[in-house]
Amino acid sequence: MFRSSTNKNLFIKLKTFMDNVKEPYPEEPPKPEVEPKTIEAKPHLDLIAKYSLFREKFQPKADTVYHPCGATDVSPSVAFPASRVIYVDIDEKTVEALKEGGFEAYTASALEFDPGDVDILIMLNPQISPDIPSSHVVENGFVLSNDYHGTASSLHHNKQYQLRAMVRVSRGGELMLDTENLEDYWREIDTEEEFQNAPFDWGAANYQMAVPVVEAVTGKRENVLAEYKKIINIAREEQRQENAQMLAEHPEWAEFIGDPDKEDIFMFNYSERQFVLSTTLPRKKGTVDDIFVFQKKKPTE
Repeated sequence: MFRSSTNKNLFIKLKTFMDNVKEPYPEEPPKPEVEPKTIEAKPHLDLIAKYSLFREKFQPKADTVYHPCGATDVSPSVAFPASRVIYVDIDEKTVEALKEGGFEAYTASALEFDPGDVDILIMLNPQISPDIPSSHVVENGFVLSNDYHGTASSLHHNKQYQLRAMVRVSRGGELMLDTENLEDYWREIDTEEEFQNAPFDWGAANYQMAVPVVEAVTGKRENVLAEYKKIINIAREEQRQENAQMLAEHPEWAEFIGDPDKEDIFMFNYSERQFVLSTTLPRKKGTVDDIFVFQKKKPTE
């Protein structure tokens, strides 16, 4: 239905014009052929160094290493040269590249594939739960993972696994294996100094981002952590009120409206300015990109 006669008349004129066009529009010139990028299996020096440090410190049994969802990364084969390394990915081209490189690889879902008993499982950036892949790890075996998609957090809640160490880069830029105060990797910062010194972490708020928000709202540049938390609470309350109004007008939208207490990001408007608020604060130690070293406990432990 047309909202005005002007729109209707414009549509009629356009249709008349199109009906009287005798010559077809010229075809677009053919696009030049672009050669597809070559997919190659290759290792990454930073990962090799991290895995090698783990191997050196723990001296683990490593007959079989399992690396699902790792695309074309073959760093495990370099870091564990005497091991059987199994690669699994759902992408056929990725697996073809791995096989062409001489690696043992299978096209399959890691949620269904059975690698048999595994001594070491490596999961970096997988978009799946680690529950099934980690079920193949033998007693006293290890899982090496980061927490980019919550893999390490999931394992942390798995009573079969214990966090034994972290492989990360120190403030001085040196690779280190940290075994002290490991619970700090799960605790949020709670002091201004910790906020200022926290390393950049994907998805988490950082001091440099919080300062302009606090300054715009309070006019101050001190007590940034405390003030930033207050602003997050203000944003949550505003979202609750907006959600309540939306539900009152459109109750059928209930299943599409999120819980403000579980939101990671808010768009916060203040004095004609808009800010992106991350509600996730940095942890006392480490980042999601560090390597978390978990060991599978014995059933009696």
